[in-house]
Amino acid sequence: QKMPDPSSSGSASRMRVDFTSRKYLLGAAMTSVLPNRVLVRPKASLLRSVLSSVVLFSLPLYGALYVLGVSRGSWLVVLGSQCFGIALCVLVWARYRAIAVVVSPVEITEQGMFFRQRWPLDAVYRVILAEIYRSSSAETWHQLLVTDAENNRLLRMRGAFWGESEMRCVAEAIGVPVTEAAEPVTQRAFMAEHPRSVDWYERNRVLAALVLAAALAAAVGMVVGLMALAGVPVGAVA
Repeated sequence: QKMPDPSSSGSASRMRVDFTSRKYLLGAAMTSVLPNRVLVRPKASLLRSVLSSVVLFSLPLYGALYVLGVSRGSWLVVLGSQCFGIALCVLVWARYRAIAVVVSPVEITEQGMFFRQRWPLDAVYRVILAEIYRSSSAETWHQLLVTDAENNRLLRMRGAFWGESEMRCVAEAIGVPVTEAAEPVTQRAFMAEHPRSVDWYERNRVLAALVLAAALAAAVGMVVGLMALAGVPVGAVA
């Protein structure tokens, strides 16, 4: 449902929300209606994709390291590193499963992977639901942006991590009329319209690329270091 941009949003125009209503569950598999609050979780498919990629990458790598490590008597080093990797994956899985956005009658809570943020519900001034074109693609996904009276970002839910149903549940639970664009917009146009909602890596693409390159280099360095500890020549796996 498209609603006009309110001229004076906030607590004065907040709608009364029935948090016990079952309508929040319709089409929202990752949504829970609990006493006096609505809780939504991010896409489980994203976590499955990441863990599947890790498994597909690690299986041939550790298979080769075990074969070469057994002959050199260094398989315990390989086993130790694999156990560490599994423990790290379990930690990431557990922390991702803890991510949630909760709307209660008095506040919005965003539980991130490691940190938690809270905002009073009365601080909400605008709720914007936009359809954004994905990078270099005609496909779109939704973004939900919640701001205060000074257009500062309170909450931002991206389509890469959250489903549209979960965004709409959060928007409706907040109780402020939703501003929904009639047509999709580009990411650049969305950031230009809401500059205070932009993260550092979106604002500085060069720095983000450098950080990504450094992370890839660190990953390669860890693999090479593991091979050295296991006594496996770098060219042996290749």
